Amino acid sequence: PLVATASIWLVVRKILGKAKQAILAPFCVQAGHLVWFVALTAMSHEMINPNLIDIAWLTIGLAWLWLKPGKLALCILAVYQLLALPYDLLQFSQADFGSAANKALLVHVVWRALALFYMGRLYYRMGKPKAES
Repeated sequence: PLVATASIWLVVRKILGKAKQAILAPFCVQAGHLVWFVALTAMSHEMINPNLIDIAWLTIGLAWLWLKPGKLALCILAVYQLLALPYDLLQFSQADFGSAANKALLVHVVWRALALFYMGRLYYRMGKPKAES
């Protein structure tokens, strides 16, 4: 997801207007994770895949954040990340060290933590009163 996140950041930072620049980091981190989910699901050739829940929730949340940035969109995405993180941590703790599953789950955990950090930072900034000029 690092390459996807960086690529999305390079494109989106030019597309977003000044008013929406604040959503850049939380949007790009989660959009990169979404691209990873879609790629892995496509490579699995499974029509029904547990990743479809992740894909749907992230797609809806990111579309909402893009179209109408606000605390509610951040909360929806944060709830998703907070529900998925413990599950990923549990799976990570049970995977054999150094296995492909262990490495993939580590990336999931790191990307979820990054998403939560950037969403928390944005949520905090949205709550601060604007300085008068």
